[in-house]
Amino acid sequence: WTSTSKMSDSDHTTHSREALDTLILRNHTENHIEYKGFLSNHHLHALVALWRLGANKEQLNSWYDAYEKYTEPKKPTKHVITDDNWMSLRGQSKYAHPAQFLSLEEWEKDWKDTNDFSAYVDYFTAKLEERSVSEVVAEYYPTMVYGICGAALHPLIHLGFALDCGNKAAIAEGLAYHCFGRLDLEDYEFDTDHKASPVQILSDIHEDPAVPEKDVFQAYLNKLATDKRVSALGTKYASRLDFSETSTDEVIETLTTLTYTFFASTHSRDFFAIHGITALYSLTLILPHLEEEIQRRALRMFWLTLLHVYMAQGKPAISPVREADASSLRDWKEMEQIVLKPVEDEHRIKMVYASEIYYKRYAHNPTLQKLIHTAVSDLFESETYDY
Repeated sequence: WTSTSKMSDSDHTTHSREALDTLILRNHTENHIEYKGFLSNHHLHALVALWRLGANKEQLNSWYDAYEKYTEPKKPTKHVITDDNWMSLRGQSKYAHPAQFLSLEEWEKDWKDTNDFSAYVDYFTAKLEERSVSEVVAEYYPTMVYGICGAALHPLIHLGFALDCGNKAAIAEGLAYHCFGRLDLEDYEFDTDHKASPVQILSDIHEDPAVPEKDVFQAYLNKLATDKRVSALGTKYASRLDFSETSTDEVIETLTTLTYTFFASTHSRDFFAIHGITALYSLTLILPHLEEEIQRRALRMFWLTLLHVYMAQGKPAISPVREADASSLRDWKEMEQIVLKPVEDEHRIKMVYASEIYYKRYAHNPTLQKLIHTAVSDLFESETYDY
């Protein structure tokens, strides 16, 4: 799953890589990980995707300048993060756990303008100076993996794209964001007596009147920690997909098919289904750093998170993907050129990049390739998302 740059000219590659690292450092030094209280800083994800798609120095700089209006300055910190307190101070983002149990007034008083995200970055920066990336991820991720649905999956996305480019400052941010945006789920065991396919599980959720109605996305996910009924529903359905005897690659292929099926069923307009796709791509870059047992835990947590994303988005009916001739779909090169424009939406940039990797990865599965190509091509047929 390791990405390879499409750029071939060595000077061009060197100059764009230098620009990428310069912009990552600028963002790392100047900007907070969130803005407007809870929205995520997307600089890193988009820059890495653009760079991998062949953006030159000027294009990277142009995109960075255009996106700067969606950032806020770094926040002062309250604590120094240490080996003794890194666990207890997690969950300070507005919709994180346990910050979510505070009233809005309490959160704004205690955490809005002063928090420990930068202190967590300093903590993980020091760890990465002492040990390899794999060693640090392997030590801390077994705990972090329970909280991957926090901050609308952005901590997971951030760490994945940081590993994609190998920038240690960005990797420290990704680990720190897992702590800052933590929203823990409970692990579960497979229900071998009620096995079902992923699509059947989504269909059953769609028909289940016990599933709460659609709500503001992160507010719905936060019910996982406050409403045991919602949490139990997710676990009930997640446990029915038994992949205990399935290889990791096969599980990823199954989840890839499901994420694109979900997205395509919304006519490629569901905003948070996109996050499921790019988060899964990110997870594939994290898994190689983990022991097999933790890999399986991460896949269980992702599958459970995906089901809650589906419920939070109103459990839309899963419809057959439209039949489309290859000639009617946008060419990959055309889509690349669209997203390389400096004002392009960051989510489409990431989707094109990750989807091209998926598409090539699954050359042995033409049906999945067609699903991926159709879903991404249809993304360009509308300028708006369904939130």
